[in-house]
Amino acid sequence: MMMTLAHSESNMNRFWYGNLKSLDVPNILEKLLAFHTKWYSSNIMKLVVSSKASLDQLEKWAVSKFSPILNKRVKLPDLGQPIAPYTPDNLGQLIKFVPVTDKDKLTIVWQLPNCHLHHHKTQPLSYFTDIFGSEQSSSMFSYLKKEGLIMSMFSYSEGELNGVYSTLYVDV
Repeated sequence: MMMTLAHSESNMNRFWYGNLKSLDVPNILEKLLAFHTKWYSSNIMKLVVSSKASLDQLEKWAVSKFSPILNKRVKLPDLGQPIAPYTPDNLGQLIKFVPVTDKDKLTIVWQLPNCHLHHHKTQPLSYFTDIFGSEQSSSMFSYLKKEGLIMSMFSYSEGELNGVYSTLYVDV
């Protein structure tokens, strides 16, 4: 749901997973082959090999399996200034939908500056996830549960690709 609400030019608004219905696209095989032809190039790949085999054997395997990959001199697009997924135009929305399971859930989401990249040593989002996730007697969880408003509370954070922003989630 969050991906479909994101700005159309954002890294967040893209196809992440699907099913047979979502893959029922005209000429999908040709589109996949065109993508492969354009982007499958050795100059933008990295390889890590790990094994109990000897270094000589690993080298032979790697050379035999990966040397045939052509260097098409692909130039990656500049992702240095990615677009934030949520702008004032698409923030502050209440989204309701019919779930597959018989479960009521409220997710509160905060889009924040990239805390993972700029504050990786202090990890400020961990502070908030600990507060929201605490089950101590004086916690928000304890109060809301005592009031009969929630059965569980879960909090987590993540960073967007290329370090544009961080997201803090609270599910109740």
